[in-house]
Amino acid sequence: MLKKFKKKPTQVLFYVTISGKWEPEIFQPYWLVKQNLIGEDEAESISKNSLLVHNQITSLKFQYCKIHVNEQQIIFQTDQVGFLPQTFDLINGILTSLKSMPASTAEFTIYTHYKLVEFDNSSKFLASIAHNTFWSEILGEYDYSKITVTQKGQKTFPSDITISTSSCPNSKKLLHIYIDEKFNTEEKHSNVRDIQKILDKEMFNSFNSSVNLINNIANGI
Repeated sequence: MLKKFKKKPTQVLFYVTISGKWEPEIFQPYWLVKQNLIGEDEAESISKNSLLVHNQITSLKFQYCKIHVNEQQIIFQTDQVGFLPQTFDLINGILTSLKSMPASTAEFTIYTHYKLVEFDNSSKFLASIAHNTFWSEILGEYDYSKITVTQKGQKTFPSDITISTSSCPNSKKLLHIYIDEKFNTEEKHSNVRDIQKILDKEMFNSFNSSVNLINNIANGI
């Protein structure tokens, strides 16, 4: 079960990125129908409203997620926690259809916007979590715009976690919180099946860990 945000973000996006060697032009609605992943009515709707298919990039829009494919990545995007299980089923179905194609990493990302309550602007919040005298001694007055920290994941598969907080370019009253966890397969010549093992074991665990981190950060803003 997915954790909930204790403070509701003004905007949230979830991404699942699979890196490998892909042929974007095969990701067409009727290929998905052939794989029994969507129905013909949905394929027709996608073709009419959101289809971009090229030998270098493909973009498809479903009711519950978007897919962007280039030669190096398949990116799945959704904007609601409730759509993640359905998106996971689509991801798993597509990867099953691709069978043993080369694939190297699985990446799970949450991107959020938060409205500041306790601080006048995002620079003051960022200064409060990274206070030091190094830059003030060199520059005098300055503002923080972004703070990024990294750590190693403590899960079944090795991962690298990036946690970033930054000012929104459109408003100083908004803060971006971005958390990304990137899993690498332990196989020298990895393929889609290796990535599916990571998805099955880690996707929801990763998103839950990220939501927990975001809740801890948002608690102080």
